[in-house]
Amino acid sequence: AGPVELLCSGHDVGCEGALALGRAVRASRLQTVAALAATQDVLEFSEGLQADPDAPPALVHTLDLSHKTVTPAGCRALGKALQLLPALRKLTLSRNVGLGDA
Repeated sequence: AGPVELLCSGHDVGCEGALALGRAVRASRLQTVAALAATQDVLEFSEGLQADPDAPPALVHTLDLSHKTVTPAGCRALGKALQLLPALRKLTLSRNVGLGDA
Protein backbone atom coordinates (compact mmCIF):
# COMPACT_ATOMS: atom_id res chain seq x y z
CA ALA A 1 0.00 0.00 0.00
CA GLY A 2 2.45 2.67 1.15
CA PRO A 3 1.85 6.34 1.97
CA VAL A 4 -0.70 8.38 0.03
CA GLU A 5 0.33 11.84 1.23
CA LEU A 6 3.69 13.61 1.08
CA LEU A 7 4.03 16.89 2.94
CA CYS A 8 7.47 18.44 2.88
CA SER A 9 6.44 22.00 2.19
CA GLY A 10 8.76 24.56 3.72
CA HIS A 11 11.82 22.36 3.29
CA ASP A 12 14.31 22.94 0.53
CA VAL A 13 14.61 19.51 -1.08
CA GLY A 14 17.04 20.90 -3.65
CA CYS A 15 17.29 20.05 -7.32
CA GLU A 16 18.32 16.42 -6.87
CA GLY A 17 15.59 15.87 -4.29
CA ALA A 18 12.97 17.44 -6.54
CA LEU A 19 14.05 15.27 -9.47
CA ALA A 20 13.85 12.17 -7.29
CA LEU A 21 10.48 13.29 -5.96
CA GLY A 22 9.10 13.59 -9.49
CA ARG A 23 10.25 10.07 -10.28
CA ALA A 24 8.87 8.74 -7.00
CA VAL A 25 5.46 10.29 -7.58
CA ARG A 26 5.09 8.37 -10.84
CA ALA A 27 6.14 5.11 -9.16
CA SER A 28 4.02 5.46 -6.02
CA ARG A 29 0.45 5.61 -4.83
CA LEU A 30 0.81 9.20 -3.58
CA GLN A 31 -2.40 11.17 -3.92
CA THR A 32 -1.46 14.44 -2.21
CA VAL A 33 1.85 16.24 -2.64
CA ALA A 34 2.73 19.51 -0.91
CA ALA A 35 6.38 20.08 -1.58
CA LEU A 36 9.09 21.97 -3.42
CA ALA A 37 10.49 25.35 -2.56
CA ALA A 38 11.55 27.15 -5.71
CA THR A 39 11.19 27.37 -9.47
CA GLN A 40 14.30 25.25 -10.05
CA ASP A 41 12.72 22.56 -7.89
CA VAL A 42 9.55 22.68 -9.99
CA LEU A 43 11.66 22.34 -13.14
CA GLU A 44 13.42 19.28 -11.72
CA PHE A 45 10.16 17.80 -10.36
CA SER A 46 8.59 18.14 -13.80
CA GLU A 47 11.61 16.50 -15.41
CA GLY A 48 11.39 13.64 -12.92
CA LEU A 49 7.72 13.12 -13.72
CA GLN A 50 8.64 12.78 -17.39
CA ALA A 51 11.76 10.65 -16.85
CA ASP A 52 10.21 7.25 -17.56
CA PRO A 53 7.77 7.40 -20.47
CA ASP A 54 6.72 3.80 -19.81
CA ALA A 55 5.72 4.40 -16.19
CA PRO A 56 1.99 4.49 -15.48
CA PRO A 57 0.40 7.90 -14.89
CA ALA A 58 0.71 9.28 -11.38
CA LEU A 59 -2.27 8.99 -9.01
CA VAL A 60 -1.80 12.47 -7.53
CA HIS A 61 -5.09 14.37 -7.23
CA THR A 62 -3.80 17.32 -5.16
CA LEU A 63 -0.59 19.24 -5.85
CA ASP A 64 0.05 22.21 -3.58
CA LEU A 65 2.80 24.57 -4.68
CA SER A 66 1.48 27.60 -2.80
CA HIS A 67 3.73 30.02 -0.93
CA LYS A 68 6.81 29.13 -3.01
CA THR A 69 8.95 31.13 -5.41
CA VAL A 70 7.50 29.60 -8.55
CA THR A 71 7.95 31.77 -11.64
CA PRO A 72 6.36 31.62 -15.09
CA ALA A 73 9.23 29.34 -16.21
CA GLY A 74 8.33 26.89 -13.45
CA CYS A 75 4.68 26.99 -14.49
CA ARG A 76 5.60 26.28 -18.12
CA ALA A 77 7.65 23.24 -17.07
CA LEU A 78 4.85 22.06 -14.84
CA GLY A 79 2.37 22.54 -17.67
CA LYS A 80 4.28 20.04 -19.79
CA ALA A 81 4.19 17.51 -16.97
CA LEU A 82 0.48 17.87 -16.18
CA GLN A 83 -0.44 15.34 -18.85
CA LEU A 84 1.25 12.78 -16.61
CA LEU A 85 -1.12 13.66 -13.77
CA PRO A 86 -4.51 12.66 -15.21
CA ALA A 87 -6.05 12.25 -11.74
CA LEU A 88 -5.11 15.82 -10.73
CA ARG A 89 -8.15 17.69 -9.46
CA LYS A 90 -6.54 20.49 -7.47
CA LEU A 91 -3.40 22.47 -8.33
CA THR A 92 -2.62 25.34 -5.97
CA LEU A 93 -0.15 28.00 -7.09
CA SER A 94 -1.36 30.86 -4.89
CA ARG A 95 0.96 33.32 -3.18
CA ASN A 96 3.95 32.78 -5.42
CA VAL A 97 5.90 36.02 -5.46
CA GLY A 98 7.43 35.09 -8.81
CA LEU A 99 4.02 34.97 -10.48
CA GLY A 100 2.95 38.45 -9.47
CA ASP A 101 -0.80 38.85 -9.86
CA ALA A 102 -1.08 35.85 -12.18
